[in-house]
This record gives sequence, C-alpha cells and structure tokens, in this order.
Amino acid sequence: MKECIICKKLFIPRTINYKCCSKECSRINRINYEHSGARIKSRDARLKLYEQTERRKQYRANYEATAYRKNLKKAYEHCEKRKAYHRVWEKSNKRKVYLAGWRRTPAGGKRRANKNNILERFTKDEWNEKIRSTQNFCPHCHMPFDNGKHKLNKDHIFPISMASNEFKLTGIKRVYTIDDVQPLCQSCNSSKGNKILKVEC
Repeated sequence: MKECIICKKLFIPRTINYKCCSKECSRINRINYEHSGARIKSRDARLKLYEQTERRKQYRANYEATAYRKNLKKAYEHCEKRKAYHRVWEKSNKRKVYLAGWRRTPAGGKRRANKNNILERFTKDEWNEKIRSTQNFCPHCHMPFDNGKHKLNKDHIFPISMASNEFKLTGIKRVYTIDDVQPLCQSCNSSKGNKILKVEC
C-alpha cells in the first residue's frame, strides 16, 4: 500500500514508481510540477554540474581554439572567392552591368513599361509628392527607407505581370495613374509578389 501525494488516500500501485492513485491526481500533480519550475531547476542543476567537469572545459577550450578559427578562415576565403569571381564576371559582361544600372533610371522605367505593354500616366513631380507624403517610411511595414532591404521601390498595385497577360488576351494596354502606384520598401514589394494590395500612404 502507498499514500497518494495529492489526496492522501491509500492505494495499491501498479509499479513502484506510482505516486498518485488516479488519473485526476496525476494531472494535478503534473500541473503543480510544471508551475513550481522544478523541471527547469533540475535541468539547470544538471547543466551546471556538467559545465564544471574537466571534459566539458577541455572541449570548450579546443572548440574555441580550432573550430571557430577554421570557420572564420573558411568564411573569409569564400568571401574572397566570390569577390574575385564577380570581378571577372563584370569584366566579361560589361553590357549587362551597364543595363542593370540604366534600368534604375527614369529612361529605364519607360523601357520596362514599353516591354510589358503598360502606360504610366503620371509625372515625376506627382511621384515625388507621393514619396514625401510617406515621410520617408514604408507605409506597409513602417520601417524607414534605406539602401538595404528597405530600399524605396515603386510598386504597381495591379501587378505588371497580370497587366502584361491581360494585354495578350485583350490587346488593350493598362493605364497606370498616380493612384495606381505606391511607394513600398524592397522587402514589402518582394513579399507582395503577384497580389493586388493597396496600402494607405
């Protein structure tokens, strides 16, 4: 016979490890154990003892002396290889490098519009006014515009890819006014993908 640690009743345990007389008592005991933090304390105590062992100290010393330095050297070598590859690629693909920079200019935007069979009917001043209304913050994620992943992008509310497919079916070019475009950061514009999403500026 054994005494239940919850209800204090005597019961016959199935095995020597049984501490509770019923499932209800076991549930209450488990809840009390979780709330008391005994599991976390016992785990922290075991980790503390393990950290004090000589084997653990030796392992950490060897890891810091060898593995970290190897990984650092490997990352540096990989970075240098990539830089060397890009230098060679840029020399042999000067036309592509030039076009990549040119497409970011207003003339490049017109070329893209012609290529995708769309018409942009708004001026540069209207677009700049819309950017000023955001106070240099992305209206979707509310992060400030920068030169990284939150770089300023001109997003078309109705996606250009859908407009291009529409032109193939109907033969009519979609017209984009200033109300059909919005300033978003590069991260939000990429995550938006091929969806129609209008954000209040």
